[in-house]
Amino acid sequence: MTRRAVAALLVLAIALATGVAWWQARRPPGETGFASFAAMPPRVTTAVVRALPFETTTRAVGTVEAAEQVTVTARATGTVERILFKEGQRVARGAPLVELDAGQEQAGLAAARVEENEAARQARRLQALRGQQLIAQAEVDEANARWDAARAQRAQAAAALAERRITAPFTGVIGLRQVSPGALVEPGTPIATLATVEHLTLAFRLPSELLPRLRSGLAVQVHVPGFDTTFTGRISEIDNRVDPATRAIAVEADLADGNGLRPGLFVSVDVVLASRHAPAVPETSVLHAGPATFVYTLQDGTARRRDVILGERRPGLVEIREGLAPGEVVITSGTQKVEDGRPVQAAPEPS
Repeated sequence: MTRRAVAALLVLAIALATGVAWWQARRPPGETGFASFAAMPPRVTTAVVRALPFETTTRAVGTVEAAEQVTVTARATGTVERILFKEGQRVARGAPLVELDAGQEQAGLAAARVEENEAARQARRLQALRGQQLIAQAEVDEANARWDAARAQRAQAAAALAERRITAPFTGVIGLRQVSPGALVEPGTPIATLATVEHLTLAFRLPSELLPRLRSGLAVQVHVPGFDTTFTGRISEIDNRVDPATRAIAVEADLADGNGLRPGLFVSVDVVLASRHAPAVPETSVLHAGPATFVYTLQDGTARRRDVILGERRPGLVEIREGLAPGEVVITSGTQKVEDGRPVQAAPEPS
């Protein structure tokens, strides 16, 4: 070995001896060597168990529907003479939408009125003669019968004329028209779709096993593709039978505010089956060992293992159904070196 190597080893030995002497001088009384470092309690962060609201939900897909919706159709054969609405217009119940040619019906109604007036005149004249005992009662009865028949014919003619005017069956918004002036229509020919847009409902299906938990009034949260808003509503109707093919039950919900929505939209529905306040801890505090789920609580500076049963989750948090109570303190990080019954150095977790 060269002199240079021997000198280097000598310098290294002196430095090592100096470091050991410095360590021995700074260690607390009663501790020996590096064992004191190994015996230091591990550093951990903690959080307080809080009671937070949780919801048990189930998800389904559904369709937005109008509370009232109908395809307005013609009730008689005829030619479209006038269209009295604009597409997308709000119309009141009974408002005229389309008029068909009605010349023949108007003439028939005029003739029926003439016949009714003549029958009425004859009946009144014969009643006056009967009052003077100049004719038999049978003639008066026959005249009254002719008057009744004329009234019926006049009502029938008025009804035929009314069928030439197509009106709105309820208040709503009219859709795109499907006929044009001059078009020949027949009974059942679609004119346009009329729907209510202020009051919208939601139709969806749920598995039959949820039937015991379903009831009117349960809250629903509606997510519509393309809309940033989450719409809300409540279950209004539950079908009285389960579909034997799908084992699902049909459900309807009323939307509280469907502003901007239209019937026919595809939506995602979260039904809130139950809501409650329960203890919650950060997800980082939950540990697993085989089938067991547990946390470490902090009691008088010592870690204590506590088996727990988990529930629903929220972003960064998990519900504790059994095993913890609000106000207790759990260890959230540094659990790799934590053991049950071992002291720890704890600091609160940053908010």
